[in-house]
Amino acid sequence: MIARGDLGVEVGFEGLSEVQEERSDLPVIVFGVLISLAGPLISVCYQPCQAKLFPTAIRFRANGIGYSASRVGAMKSGFLIGFLLRYFGVTGVFASVTASMLVVVLLIGVFGPRTNGLRREEINH
Repeated sequence: MIARGDLGVEVGFEGLSEVQEERSDLPVIVFGVLISLAGPLISVCYQPCQAKLFPTAIRFRANGIGYSASRVGAMKSGFLIGFLLRYFGVTGVFASVTASMLVVVLLIGVFGPRTNGLRREEINH
């Protein structure tokens, strides 16, 4: 499911050469919308997974801290995107957003617990 959230970014990243050569604003808008749709989708996919990582006794507090950290990161991302846009252009922004989402997908996929077909009680033990 997480890989599906990254699909829009991958499509957007593949189309960067077209965006740079294109004189129209339409490709930039289309790929920007794809990234905008992929961001919330990837968030929706990893938030439930994140809750399963913690024992029941600390689940709410730990999940809240993790979610708050993600919101702080989202707040700072606008400044990073502005910096990248100024010094590296549209390509730098798309490459950075794509790389960030790929890191999240890989971290969850590689280091996350296997949860397929398991009840919540079985995951924590």
